[in-house]
Amino acid sequence: MHTETANVLIVDDDPSHRRLIQHWLTRSGYETQTFSSGDACLEALTQSLPDAILLDLHMEGLSGHETLQKIHDVHPSLPVIMLTGDVELENVVKAKQAGACN
Repeated sequence: MHTETANVLIVDDDPSHRRLIQHWLTRSGYETQTFSSGDACLEALTQSLPDAILLDLHMEGLSGHETLQKIHDVHPSLPVIMLTGDVELENVVKAKQAGACN
């Protein structure tokens, strides 16, 4: 029986965060691709669709909120999980309202 490995995009402008998340996902059996910006992630989505995206909320350039909106404008059912150390409830609510699944 062939089972396909889930592909997850990791989008974070902090290289150490990207490496850490990639390490744990790869170790857990996921295929991963990493991107340092929302623009790079959006470009990758024109080539192929992942099974899910882990997206940092606060990034230089295109923010996580802006990137999430652009993703969901084109791929509304693509699961996007927002990553943040932000404890501001307003930002969490805004991300959920924009379509973040978690």
